[in-house]
Amino acid sequence: MKINLITKEEYSILLDIYKGFPKLRFQNQGYEYIDNTKLSTEELDAFNQIEQILKKSIKGFVHFNNFKVKNNKIVLRFQYDYGYDGGQHFIGVGYILLTELLLGFNSEITEKQKQYIVFIENETGIEFKGKTLEEASIYISENKDKVSPMAYQDTWAIENGY
Repeated sequence: MKINLITKEEYSILLDIYKGFPKLRFQNQGYEYIDNTKLSTEELDAFNQIEQILKKSIKGFVHFNNFKVKNNKIVLRFQYDYGYDGGQHFIGVGYILLTELLLGFNSEITEKQKQYIVFIENETGIEFKGKTLEEASIYISENKDKVSPMAYQDTWAIENGY
């Protein structure tokens, strides 16, 4: 599956819809679906907003089905054309974590981020308490400018043998 990452604003929209429209959350068993004929105008508008965002983000996206929760994470369930890139057209179910739409498929903190976080912690005393890639990115952006420019120069010199 190929995706274009969504913006933080689009992520917030999807999260707000998830929180604000419980009828769009459905722990389906097999081929069960939400009955769209029983949705209110506001719920249908929210449903359409989701489809607009997913259509821009997911290559081969056909139709949104529902939100669900798996392993305490928000998952989007949708219909997907597995042959969108020229292969045999087959429409089937697709699943993606909401966080994957924002951060990509590797949502664990990278080794470089871990090293940079330790560097920032050592230089500033500001402790990182997060666990996710998103939290690491936020921590780094909010704290990297609090590190003394001399610390960056000293680190570069040590790493390069000066």
